[in-house]
Amino acid sequence: MGLWHDLGKYQPAFQRYLLGAAPSGPEHAIVGALYAERIKRPDLGIAIAAHHGALPKLAELEGKVERARRLDCPVPPRFLAQPEAEHPPFGAAALWIRFLFSALVDADSLETEHWDTGTHRSSCGTSMAALTATLETWLAEKSSRATASTMNELRQSVQHACRERSHDTTGAFRLTVPTGGGKTLASLLFALRHAVCHDLKRVIVVIPYTSIIDQTASVFAGIFGQDAVLEHHSNLAPEKDSLVNRHRVENWDSPIIVTTSVQFFESLHANRKRDLRKLHRIAESVVVLDEVQTFPLNLIKPIKDVLDKLVTHFRVSTVHCSATQPLLAQPNAREIMPDVQSLFRSVANRVSVEWPVDPARAITWPELARRIVEHAGQQVLVITHRKRDAIDLTLALGAEGRKCIHLSTLMCPSHRRARLKEIGKALEDKQPCTVVSTQLVEAGVDLDFPVVYRALAGVDSLAQAAGRCNREGRLESPGEFHVFVAPSNPPRGTPEKGLVVTRSQMRRGVLDLGEPELHARYFKSLAQVAVPASPIPELEKHCDFPAVEKEFVMIDDHGTPVVAPYGPDWLDVVRASQDLASGVRDFRQLQPLTVSVPDTWLKQLHARGCLAPLCAGSEESWYVLPGRDTVYSEVFGFGGDGLAAMPYLEL
Repeated sequence: MGLWHDLGKYQPAFQRYLLGAAPSGPEHAIVGALYAERIKRPDLGIAIAAHHGALPKLAELEGKVERARRLDCPVPPRFLAQPEAEHPPFGAAALWIRFLFSALVDADSLETEHWDTGTHRSSCGTSMAALTATLETWLAEKSSRATASTMNELRQSVQHACRERSHDTTGAFRLTVPTGGGKTLASLLFALRHAVCHDLKRVIVVIPYTSIIDQTASVFAGIFGQDAVLEHHSNLAPEKDSLVNRHRVENWDSPIIVTTSVQFFESLHANRKRDLRKLHRIAESVVVLDEVQTFPLNLIKPIKDVLDKLVTHFRVSTVHCSATQPLLAQPNAREIMPDVQSLFRSVANRVSVEWPVDPARAITWPELARRIVEHAGQQVLVITHRKRDAIDLTLALGAEGRKCIHLSTLMCPSHRRARLKEIGKALEDKQPCTVVSTQLVEAGVDLDFPVVYRALAGVDSLAQAAGRCNREGRLESPGEFHVFVAPSNPPRGTPEKGLVVTRSQMRRGVLDLGEPELHARYFKSLAQVAVPASPIPELEKHCDFPAVEKEFVMIDDHGTPVVAPYGPDWLDVVRASQDLASGVRDFRQLQPLTVSVPDTWLKQLHARGCLAPLCAGSEESWYVLPGRDTVYSEVFGFGGDGLAAMPYLEL
């Protein structure tokens, strides 16, 4: 592919273009595709033909190649030798083609850049062995400072199991650990040691939410140094957006990568050069999949398929991490922990669960507010179904004289980050505080409250919420976890069906949220009612790359990005972005201030004269006009004061 991708530049017409005698050059990539077709290698041909753009349907390759037969292109015979080359693995042709395409476009881009600048890019040369030694030293020092406790003993046992099992043959693994059990660092320990043992090249940590990534990447950078850890996600802080970082994001040239589920899985199903350039770096790596219970059920089949292919054909080991294992993606993965049941029993007394007396009777927000106020001087976390719920409960608590901190995705990432920091300090200082949040705090956010309330929902959501209660096991008596029946339903789709399944399981008896097998049963039942047949496997079989890219969407985001007027410098960031020539960096600078707003709300903001387009003539993104910034508040973000007649989000 490297030899043939530019054969078309031997066309006399292209040479005239290079010499400045013609304003443009003719199509050239299809010539290399023609020679690939002659040796019956359509997998090479489609990657060569598309290397300046995007992969088409494989069925369209023949039409492209036909044009090449009519071109005048005297290729020197010495380039046309046909060396032996590996063929696509059976059943994985589409993924194989994406990997070939990725390797080709990355090598081509790097060579072009080297020719242009005369220098090669810098790369982190730290070995997997050196990183492993660094982590072992860091963990030993941390352990020596830790006070004796049940949770610290549990973390030590988890790390011990990860060390022991890291020598196992490559493949699919599971790490099932109670919340607070240190699975993030333990899974990284397993991954690094496993990489050393099997000569794998990198560790890729895949996290569901950007709200967790900051926390994880900061811990990793503190252990290994910033140079060894690459963050790739939309909410990267501008100060981290260096030239070196942007280069490494293009092709994941780092030993440790921290990215989102969206970035990882959508890249594996993409067709465009920009998204695929990094893909070949996934080969020969350990992929740690955190909070796997968050995978969208409608995509479980294609997710399972692609993970199985990575393991079987590309020397990848996967590690599925969760306290609530769904056992849907790679259900036959090997469990790292020797006795999961005993592990969960060892922390069963952390939390006392209070179930609703009548699961059919909903509580009103004023009623719930009065119950919460009874926890005078305590730290209380309340998790609701919806953004509107969180606003209504916050207002009800205000009417009871209880000030609280509100958290939801109506607030921009920078705003949420500041609130989480404020909450963390209150918890550390043992100051009274009440937090009302949507489910964004349920997975991976390191919060520890003595009292937690959660609206009755899917079993996995309840268990994850309970994991924010007495997380460290420091209380003399169990933490209080109260389940209440909200006056609203969960969002439509999987959350709503999850509540139906939970109610069905409750009718058979009291649920034990600390029983690992409960979650497998729950997800099996949920999959039966919530998983439609996906067209993606059939599209993959026919290598219809554009259709797969369109179908595989991890998050249904029907909103429009609006830059929030948050912080003293928000308008300066907007102005600086508008002044930059490069559109790519504009969005990276603005992401920490951006909220996705639904169309109904967008129309009302327009009707009030609150918005201006970020770029002249474009309706793709907006910002709030100075002087109209009261639509965004310190308490609710784009919820305003919580009382204005705005059409609130349904989710």
